[in-house]
Amino acid sequence: MITRRQILRALSWTTALAGLSTASSGRGCGAWWDEPTDDKARLARLQGQRVSSLRFLGSHNSYHIAPDAVAANLIRLVAPDGARQLDYTHPPLTEQLEQWGLRQFEWDLYLDSEGGRFASPAAWLTAQRQEFDVPPFDPNGEMEQPGIKILHAPDFDYRSHNHSLRDGLRELRRWSESQPGHEPVFMLLELKDESYLPSTRPEAWEPEGLVHLEREILEELPRESIFAPRDLAADFPTLREAVTERGWPTLAELLGKVVFLLDNEGRVRNRYLDLPGGYRDRLLFTSVAADHPAAAWMKRNDPIGQEVEIKRLVAQGFMVRTRADAGLAPRLLESATPSERTAQRDAAFRCGAQLISSDFACDSSSAPDYGVRQGSGVQVFLASDEPDFEP
Repeated sequence: MITRRQILRALSWTTALAGLSTASSGRGCGAWWDEPTDDKARLARLQGQRVSSLRFLGSHNSYHIAPDAVAANLIRLVAPDGARQLDYTHPPLTEQLEQWGLRQFEWDLYLDSEGGRFASPAAWLTAQRQEFDVPPFDPNGEMEQPGIKILHAPDFDYRSHNHSLRDGLRELRRWSESQPGHEPVFMLLELKDESYLPSTRPEAWEPEGLVHLEREILEELPRESIFAPRDLAADFPTLREAVTERGWPTLAELLGKVVFLLDNEGRVRNRYLDLPGGYRDRLLFTSVAADHPAAAWMKRNDPIGQEVEIKRLVAQGFMVRTRADAGLAPRLLESATPSERTAQRDAAFRCGAQLISSDFACDSSSAPDYGVRQGSGVQVFLASDEPDFEP
């Protein structure tokens, strides 16, 4: 974990920026694929399956653009492994949906009630003062406008394909309306308020901010396009009973829908559940204990250490999200042994988790002998299928 003290020290080392390459350190996911002619037939055979019996491959930090050279160097001064772990760039959301067939995504969200809170990142200002030629940042002034923002970490890892939640939701809606009857899209939202510098103080996610989050979503997406906790609970007293006694809907029943999941646990999640109306009136499903009335899905990001627990939760009917390659950025994979490269991935696909996030869900060409994709079509498969990974 990068500390504020380390960041402040790094900013004082401006001489370390001399001679820095201006090239971006990002890894692209630029290849495009053509949907195989038999992919629609394969997906048609899955229509009667409950989504809890399927596997949805998705991207981790789906909005992410690798830090530019100046930001990467500042991060590297205090956390070399951290800089390497951030060295990846995903394609824009529409390309991930259309060309790479992903149906599961993750956005990190920061409140910005008045606008401008994240408009002048420290690394960007450093690049301007030192007159380094780095890619443009926010040329249209979106970060100056009030509203929830999408970024990984203020001041340093701030580049995103969608600067605001509204912009991301509008892109999602355009794609969804152009593809009626598409497979359900799972959107994992992490609500963040971490600060690395005293000059940037993110707002805490208090109840009014959580209400505003739902308001922004409903102002950009029609309610009928969202599958929410009330829809799953239906006539059952609790979400847990709906899931364990009836189960999640079939793939056919969720066509054209967006499902929002709250990544946070602890304080933020509890505040969200305490909003008027409780979990039944919320838009987002929450990760809670298996015996909680709101239990429908759980976040278990360690498929190796939590494999037994994940299998037990899946057997009860719950959806589970896990990660295939946490901490394994391209440059770290290069030095890893074959077993180190694939142990986490293999456990993620073996444990039965339905939502698997990866930094290589689009293109693994930068990672030798590593892949998480199955074929070139829509990445929705039976969770019980033995995966045949692309190299």
